[in-house]
Formats: sequence, structure tokens, C-alpha cells
Amino acid sequence: MKLYIVRHALAEDRLIFSQKGLSDELRPLTPKGADRMREVVSVFKKNEPEINLILTSPLTRCKQTADLFKEFYPKATVLESDNLKPDHSAQKLYEEIQSYDLDSLALIGHEPNLGQFISWLLFRQASDHFPMKKSGIAKIDLYKDGRTYLKWLLRPKLLTRDL
Repeated sequence: MKLYIVRHALAEDRLIFSQKGLSDELRPLTPKGADRMREVVSVFKKNEPEINLILTSPLTRCKQTADLFKEFYPKATVLESDNLKPDHSAQKLYEEIQSYDLDSLALIGHEPNLGQFISWLLFRQASDHFPMKKSGIAKIDLYKDGRTYLKWLLRPKLLTRDL
């Protein structure tokens, strides 16, 4: 399976949003974050033409990022997973991923969990060696027998005009 690990796009400032008295789970993307993610996905789509399933954290900023992916991958199914909430269990997320028989799957979630999940997939030990920027994407080849190969981890600046 081709596994794409995606950090959500730029969201509203945590502190400013909290002053509105709303839960952080409701914090949305900024217009700039949404525009940048669209640009990232448009370049990504040229190299990765198909995604079967988009699995997203149920938090607003991730669901909105999943909606942006869906614009470019209209045939993809989108599902929410509590295993992608902040502080998720790497083992439970891995078990959920392995339950799908797909060619390609995109995960949309949060840092530091996604970077730690990449480390866990590769070394079965979570570490902070693979930090992901907002709108960043990693590609991992994942096999049913547990073998994993990190193909690449890209910062959004490498996929946009911000160079």
C-alpha cells in the first residue's frame, strides 16, 4: 500500500481562537492555509494520481484539509478516525491501516503525532526524528508483512511557488 501521511494545513492561531471561548477541536484553516494546501495537492496529484481512501482526524482543521484533498481526488472515500486525534496510539492507528485492503491511503492528522508515527512505522519506536510542517506530506510503502519504506517526506515549500 502507498501510505501518504499529511499534516493539516495552516489553521487559525491557537491562542487567539481560544479567546473566542471555543474548543480547539473546532479551530478552522485560515484562507492562506487552504490556498497553500490546494497548491500543494495540485502538484502532488501530478505525481500521485490516485488515492483510494482519505482517513482524517475528526478535528475541524483536518476535516477541512481532507475536503481539499477530495477536490483533487473525487473518487476517494473520506472517513474520520479517532486514531488520528492528537495523542493517538501508533499501534491502534497501524492496526486500523492494516485492516484496509487498498492500493493507496492518505492519513490527515496532527503533529507531533504524525512524525512520531512515521518513526514508529520505520523503527517500532516513536521519536521526533521526522517532524512535519503544516501541509507537509510523507510517502511510505507499507506491506502487509510489516515492512515499511520511507520514500520521501516533503515540506510544502518544495511543492509550491514559495521557493
